[in-house]
Amino acid sequence: ATIERAIRIGEFFKSHAYYAHSMMGADAELVSISGQGIVRNCNGDVDTPIPTFFGWQSRHLRTAHAYPDDADIVVINAGTNDCGGRVTNEEFYDGAKAFLHDLRAHYPRARLVWCYGLMGLYYDGVLRALETELAGTDAAFTYLPVSPIAWERGEVGAVGHPSVEGDVRGAAELAAALYRMV
Repeated sequence: ATIERAIRIGEFFKSHAYYAHSMMGADAELVSISGQGIVRNCNGDVDTPIPTFFGWQSRHLRTAHAYPDDADIVVINAGTNDCGGRVTNEEFYDGAKAFLHDLRAHYPRARLVWCYGLMGLYYDGVLRALETELAGTDAAFTYLPVSPIAWERGEVGAVGHPSVEGDVRGAAELAAALYRMV
């Protein structure tokens, strides 16, 4: 298989998502609103969680956007802001499962990859449990934990976000994993 099209959900401007698709030479459509989570945003608000804005062309106009349905891989980078928003493990599990169900309906042939951990592994156990549950019904779902930036010298940047070095290292982990999947 080849990576012809990848859809990336989560923060992406010059981040590990940007660097990973560049490293791989893959087409990508990158979707993001900073600070949002699956259930609540980093401040605990529920106004525009990722599953809500995923189908929008514009956050302000809230107009529909037709994402291509022929993606080979859909990478979800979410969970950090839910942690900041004090989402419980149970809420996150239910929200993540519902979002994956919606993504699977939109991308029936794509491999869904949940990339998580660059800013911490708070929901690691939740995502591992979700992967185990879905293994019997969706073999094309993978949870991909990446090493936190706090574990590496020089990788923590402004406001606890990855530095360029952290994003590049996270991108290399993501790209290597995606290459093994195809």
